[in-house]
Amino acid sequence: MKENELTYRTFFETARDGAFVTGLDGAIIDCNQGFWELFGYNSKSEIQKVNVSNLYLDPNDRLKFGDELIKKEF
Repeated sequence: MKENELTYRTFFETARDGAFVTGLDGAIIDCNQGFWELFGYNSKSEIQKVNVSNLYLDPNDRLKFGDELIKKEF
C-alpha cells in the first residue's frame, strides 16, 4: 500500500499535466504545479483560494459534472 501511495504521489507531483482534487463544494483540496501554472497562478496556496468552478469557461459545467459523479456514485 505504501508503495502505491508513493507511486501516486510521485506521479501527481511531477506530471506536467494539471492534476487536482476538489471537494463537492469546489474547494481545491490538492493540486500539482502543472495545474496552478496552467491557470497562471504562482503557487498552490494561491490557487487554493479560488473555487474550481471559477476556472471553468461555463461554471454550470462544473455543476453538471458533479451531478454525474453523484448519480454514478463515483
